[in-house]
Amino acid sequence: LPGFLKAQGRAAARSAPLFTAARRYAAAWGQVAVASVWLEHQGAGGFIEEPAWALRAMDRLAERGDWRERPAAEDDVLWRRLDALHDEERALSLVPMLLGR
Repeated sequence: LPGFLKAQGRAAARSAPLFTAARRYAAAWGQVAVASVWLEHQGAGGFIEEPAWALRAMDRLAERGDWRERPAAEDDVLWRRLDALHDEERALSLVPMLLGR
């Protein structure tokens, strides 16, 4: 990358490879944040301990994978949680707040 920047000069600031690198860098930091939240809440009980949401979030951040490629058991955990939250009229969140009516 340093050689590329030197060769391109000011035009490098607008180059597609730099935008791609920036997108990957941001996604990596997002994945670190997801892993940190998941690890920090081990022992807290409930949905936050389940790895399914963290794996799905990291896949989404990496822009890879398709919901059809995931094992059904992992998605079942997510769907059961979403269904329970819907019944309780709560949002999917680390702090599942009541939804307005």
